[in-house]
Amino acid sequence: MIDLLSDIPGGLLTKQGPQEYVGGVPAITGTLFFNDAHLPEVRGAICLCFDEYETLAKEHLTWLWREEPPEGPDKFAYSKAPAMRTMMKRMHEDDLVSFTYISGKQAHDAGDWEFKVFGMRGWEAKMIVRGTSALRFSVPLLYVEEHPAAFQAMFVSFARRLKAIHGYGGHGLVLSAVRMSDNQPYEAFLAEKLHGLDVG
Repeated sequence: MIDLLSDIPGGLLTKQGPQEYVGGVPAITGTLFFNDAHLPEVRGAICLCFDEYETLAKEHLTWLWREEPPEGPDKFAYSKAPAMRTMMKRMHEDDLVSFTYISGKQAHDAGDWEFKVFGMRGWEAKMIVRGTSALRFSVPLLYVEEHPAAFQAMFVSFARRLKAIHGYGGHGLVLSAVRMSDNQPYEAFLAEKLHGLDVG
């Protein structure tokens, strides 16, 4: 039986069986929901949040994924990626704000350092009924054990900058950024064993 709190092989509970990549990693995660990700001031606040996160995570980050980028590739090695602020400034208000910085060795590996933001396009935000934007970040379990106040301080700082309307934090599972559907079955299994785990 796999250790519930170890790195989880990709696709563990799928028909194909376990694959040669890291499908999920336990971590401490924080999720914040906010509005107006199409506005320059909110996009600036997102960049400031990443600046703060990057001061802790920079040496661990390995890849950047983007969904529907208006220009450039959807994947960068972190060391070669343009600064988030540079990319953000080149975006129109109706472009999707989507940045996922990960710490996996391979681009499709999960890692316990992750910063992910998904911001609604301007036209979606103006419809009101289409939901909110979200930011999720994670730090390793050991890091929180050694620096018990760091996660809480960052969570509060991000919430204030983004004027968050809701949020929560705690134990969670960081899934492969680009193979989520193959790893959600194990996430669901783990949620039944560990009540209070942040899933979904």
